[in-house]
Amino acid sequence: SMYAWEMAAALHMDLRETDQAIAAARRAIEAAPNDYRPCQELTRMLTAAGRENEVVPVWRDFVQRNPKDPNGHANLASSLMGEKKYSEAIPEIQAAARLDPKQWHYNIMLGDALGQTLHVDVGQAGLGCLKCTLHLARGQRRRRTGADQQAVDGRLDEMPAEREVV
Repeated sequence: SMYAWEMAAALHMDLRETDQAIAAARRAIEAAPNDYRPCQELTRMLTAAGRENEVVPVWRDFVQRNPKDPNGHANLASSLMGEKKYSEAIPEIQAAARLDPKQWHYNIMLGDALGQTLHVDVGQAGLGCLKCTLHLARGQRRRRTGADQQAVDGRLDEMPAEREVV
């Protein structure tokens, strides 16, 4: 099972048997090809072994098998950003945000990638994405009592609603 292979991979890593650990992690992926967690373990091991160039292909394969999994798109985007391939990461972040619009951190990732791609201040690029995030929050917030929540609600209500979430 996936868990048995993951445990074997972890044991091999603890014993500093990197190649055997990576092979066991790949077997965990074969046992559960639709679960992103074994891919996370494998990519962590590849990174620890200094084999970062193998990380993006792991996530590309996962996304190809599971195109509707936002975690796969987000992890692929993060790996691409680690390789400074920001323009390739942007469509993956957008796909993750479309598949799971409640995850506000995708908008922050998008702001970072856009900022790096456009060579502008990341804070300024992220501001537009943050507004998108706040637009999402307007529809998702839970009512609380207290002056702090009223102040937040007032700021959200003042924002223009015509912006579309990425």
